[in-house]
Amino acid sequence: MKRLILIQNDFAGSGKTTLMRALQRYLDRHQVPHLALCLTEVEGNDEDGVHRLPVDALYQNGLAPYLQAVDLVLLEVESGLAEAVSEYFDHSNVLASLGQDGLEILIAMPVTSDEESFDGVLSAARTYGDQVQYAVFHMATGSEYDEDEAVWENSKAARMMDLLDGVDVTVPAPSSELEAEIHTIDLDLSDALAHEWTQMPLQALLQNWLVKLSAQLDPARRLLFGDAFRAVIAVNDRLPARQKPARGKKTAHAAALPA
Repeated sequence: MKRLILIQNDFAGSGKTTLMRALQRYLDRHQVPHLALCLTEVEGNDEDGVHRLPVDALYQNGLAPYLQAVDLVLLEVESGLAEAVSEYFDHSNVLASLGQDGLEILIAMPVTSDEESFDGVLSAARTYGDQVQYAVFHMATGSEYDEDEAVWENSKAARMMDLLDGVDVTVPAPSSELEAEIHTIDLDLSDALAHEWTQMPLQALLQNWLVKLSAQLDPARRLLFGDAFRAVIAVNDRLPARQKPARGKKTAHAAALPA
């Protein structure tokens, strides 16, 4: 069964790019073939193993070429474009043919401690109902995450996800040491996840964070990735070391794009 994972939340700064790169890292670690796309309003160069897909191209050619190439496709939807995706599904009858065409859709929604980020969850639930599967990724924003979690649990969005059997996943907060290291080179966590690092202690600190991430994703990986996740081979704990690319040059994570 093929699976399309839509990473979306129209709330800017909810952590969509960080989540995309974190999932790429996890899938790479388990050597699961996948394609990573980013739906955008403005054409741009592909980077970090992510193919930028303009909205116009989505309406013209759809997602079929990518889904035919590989069983698992990640599509990050830039802020403000979630409605464009739902309109594409309406016009192409994708939702009506779910299952019949061997396709499953998971809506992956990052949320933060800001309650406005919960609106993206409610919007997705109203748009897709019980036709798709849902996962809420809680992007920890600080040491007071327990308080943030209580805010979520008492929200209308959380109750909606309970009704729709949504999966909850906590994305671990980076340690203060990791934050300090990536800030010294003027990056954030999403930037750091785009590369393999040989510099110490950054390499070790990032690896420790990825281990914590795996501990959160492992119990839910079947629900998140479906049949596309076939972890029949040993986890690749030690990927070949690569130097940080020169500024402007990126390293690829995903499978080759269809011709």
